[in-house]
Amino acid sequence: MGIIRSACITALTGAVILEHILMKEDQRKYKQRYNKSIPMNWMPPSRSTTINNITNTKYDLVIIGGGSAGAGCLLDAASRGYSALLLEREDFASGTSSKSTKLIHGGIRYLEKAIKELDYKQLSLVIEGLRERKSFLNLAPYLTREVGILLPIRHTITIPYFWLGTKVYDWLSGSLGIQKSYFINKKEVKRVLPTIDYKKVAGGMVYFDGQMDDSRVNTMLIETAIYHEGTALNYCEVIGFKKNKGKIIGVIFKDKETGRQHTVECTGVINATGPFTDKIRQLDNPETPKIISPSVGVHLVIPGGYTGKFGMLNPSTKNGSVLFLLPWRKHSILGTTDSTGTNTMPAEKDVNYLINEMGEFVERRLIPKAKNILSAWGGIRPLAMDPSAGMDSTAIVRSHLIDKSESGLLTISGGKWTSYREMAEEAVTEAARTFRLPHKKCITKYIRLIGSHEYHINMPTYLSKTFGIPQDISEHLVSTYGDRARKVCEYANGNYTRISAKHPYITAEIPYTIDHEHVRRISDYLGRRSLFAYFNVRDAHSSVPVLLKEFKQYMNWSEDQTRIEENQAYAYLDTMGYSLLKKMEDREIKFEKFKAAVLGTCKNSLCDYNKVNSLIRKSFNLPFIPALKNSQIHKKSGTISVQEVLSTVQDHFSIIQ
Repeated sequence: MGIIRSACITALTGAVILEHILMKEDQRKYKQRYNKSIPMNWMPPSRSTTINNITNTKYDLVIIGGGSAGAGCLLDAASRGYSALLLEREDFASGTSSKSTKLIHGGIRYLEKAIKELDYKQLSLVIEGLRERKSFLNLAPYLTREVGILLPIRHTITIPYFWLGTKVYDWLSGSLGIQKSYFINKKEVKRVLPTIDYKKVAGGMVYFDGQMDDSRVNTMLIETAIYHEGTALNYCEVIGFKKNKGKIIGVIFKDKETGRQHTVECTGVINATGPFTDKIRQLDNPETPKIISPSVGVHLVIPGGYTGKFGMLNPSTKNGSVLFLLPWRKHSILGTTDSTGTNTMPAEKDVNYLINEMGEFVERRLIPKAKNILSAWGGIRPLAMDPSAGMDSTAIVRSHLIDKSESGLLTISGGKWTSYREMAEEAVTEAARTFRLPHKKCITKYIRLIGSHEYHINMPTYLSKTFGIPQDISEHLVSTYGDRARKVCEYANGNYTRISAKHPYITAEIPYTIDHEHVRRISDYLGRRSLFAYFNVRDAHSSVPVLLKEFKQYMNWSEDQTRIEENQAYAYLDTMGYSLLKKMEDREIKFEKFKAAVLGTCKNSLCDYNKVNSLIRKSFNLPFIPALKNSQIHKKSGTISVQEVLSTVQDHFSIIQ
C-alpha cells in the first residue's frame, strides 16, 4: 500500500509540474506571438469602408457600447478569432470610461469594509482588482504607471491599524504585487507632500497602486482590437433588434452622421453600455426591470504643485466617503463626490465640497481658488443590482454581473475600470457558451496595446533629436501616442504648429487622430485623445477656432456642419467645467474688489450698514443680501463688523474660502 501511495503522489506531483511547465510554455508562445511590433504604416479602415463591409457580414458577436467593458470585449473576442463588431452611439469612452479617478487598484477602501463587515464579496472585489492591476500596468507602459499614495494618520494610537491594513493589501497582491507599503513620520510626510498641514498628522502609511490615462487606454483597446480583425464604429446608435421566433439574430443601428439605418446579422449580442445598460435591455424587452443604480462622482484637476512625490487619500470625509488627491501627468486630480442620479454636469456645491474636504489636510492658505482649478467634470458609476436578490439597496453588487434575457441578449454590467479585462473574458466566454461558438482561449493577458511595442523611456529625447522638435512637444507626443509619436511627426512633415501657444499640442495630431483613432468631432480630440480639456479647459476653449479650421479642412465640413460642430465643442467644454469655473472666477474677482472697497471705507473694524449696502449694489448689482440684513447690526450706530460683512457675502456667493 505504501508503494502504491508513493507512486500516486509521485504521479500527481509530476502531473502538476508538467501542467505548470506546459502553461509556462504556452505563455511564452503567446507573448512571442502577440508582442510583435505592429507595422508603423498600419491604420484602421476608413468609416465609409467599414460601414460598406458590415452590412454584408454576419458576425459571431455584436458588442454594444464603446467604453472599457465594450472595448475589452471587442479585443477579447477578436483576438480569440471570433468575428466581432462594436457599436457606440457617441465617441468611444465618451461616458464613464473617460471620467474615472484614473486609478488601477484593488480598492483599499473596499478592503477596510470587507474586514469590518466580514464581507467576502468585498474581499473578492479587492483580490480581483489586485490580480488585474499588474497585467494592466504592463498593457501600455506609456499610458500607465505606479503611483504612491499617502494615508495620513491623525493619531499615534491608530498607526498599527493603518499599518496592518496596508500590509494586508500588499499581501493579497501575492506574486503580482508592486512596491511595498511603508510608514513615514510627520517630518517625512511634509517632505513627500509639501502642501499638507503636517501639524494635523502623526505620520502616514505610503502604499502603491496603478494609474492610467483612461480614455487613451480605451482608444488603444479599440484600435488594437481592429488590428486583430475586430470592427468598431462610433456615432452609431443601436435602435432595435432583428428577431426570429423571439431570438435576437441581428442589430438595427443608425449612423448618426448620415441618419441612415443599417441592419447587421449576428449570432449573439453583448450589451456593455455601462450606465445605459437598462436602456438596451428595455429595447429588447420593455418589461425588463432595471438593474443599474447610477451614482455620480465629480473630480477636479488642479496644478501639479498640490501633490509632491506621492498623492493622498483621506479615508474618512464628512459624508463617509473617501477623497483622493493624486499626481496625474504633471497635474493633480482631486475627487470624488458621491450622489445618486445621472446628471454629470459639475455644480458649485461639488466644487466647494471637494475643496473644503481637501482643506482637512492641506494647509488652508494653499487651498485653490476657482481661478486655479483647471477643469471640473462628473462621471456616472454604473452600480449593478442583482435581479435575483430583489430591487432594494442590498441588491447592489460592487463587482460585475452577467445577465441573459430570454431573447439571448447577454449583458455585462457593474465592475470597475481595473477589472475590465477579466469582465470581458467572462462575458466573451459566456457568450461563446450561450451562442454555441467554438471554444477558444482568452489571450488578452499577453496582448500589448498599440504604441507600446517600441516605446522606451528615452523616446522623448530621441524624438526631439531626430525631428528637431521642442522637448515639451516630444514628451506630450510620446506620453500620448507611445511609439506612434513618430507617425504623428511624419504627419507634421516639419510643421509643428501649436494649437495653443502655452501648450504642447500640435495641429498634426488632428489628421493623425482622424485617420488612426476614429476622431470625428472636436470634442473627441480635446477630451478623449489629447486630454487637453482636462489639463486646462479655459485654454482648450480658446483653441476651438484653431481646431475648427483644421477639422473643417480635413473633414470637408460644410458651413452648416461647421457651425454645428463649433456649438457641440463649446457644449462639451461646459461639461468639463468651463462656464461653471468662469462664473465662479468672475465672482471671486468681484468679491476681491468688494473686499478692498469695504476695507477702504470702514474704520475700526466696523462698517456703516447703508454704505455696505451701497457697495453691494455697486459690486454685485443686488439691492441687498438677506443674510446680511438679518445680521447683528448695532442699533444706535447702524454699524456692522467688517468680518461679518465679508464672511456673509462670501457665504452668499459660495466664494471658496
